[in-house]
Amino acid sequence: MTERPVAAAARSTAYSALARLGRIDARLTLSAGECAALEGEAAEWFARGAGEPQLVQALTAGLPERVAHAYAFVRARLLAKLPPRPEPQPPAPRYEVVCTACGEPGGDGHALRGGLCGVCRGGRPALAADEVRAHAGRLRAALRTGTRTEKAEKGAGT
Repeated sequence: MTERPVAAAARSTAYSALARLGRIDARLTLSAGECAALEGEAAEWFARGAGEPQLVQALTAGLPERVAHAYAFVRARLLAKLPPRPEPQPPAPRYEVVCTACGEPGGDGHALRGGLCGVCRGGRPALAADEVRAHAGRLRAALRTGTRTEKAEKGAGT
């Protein structure tokens, strides 16, 4: 029974780009061991945002007429032309919508008509949810008993 050759392990993009250099320009032909040795330096290019075309361009542009040692030449170029680390992006500015008269936050801005909150437009201030519940509870109790509460009388007079 004949043995099948073991399939090569999946190679990284960096290794593949280095292996293809010899097909692009024969002066830069590298062995499998040399590609593996330079794989880390080439991977750093990708980590810094460079694409494969940029890497290949940097390694093949302006080649001398004769390259005596492709490994040393490619290694020197990988290190010398390494792109800078990308600058961290500042966080996007955060905007807060506020009333143009009193400066109170306006939430998502829908409550501000003409740039003014309800109070500054002359409306009544909004009540907190617990205040609304308490008031509704007093009104229900008054309806059940048939008596008027002090607040209900005040509200009826206005």
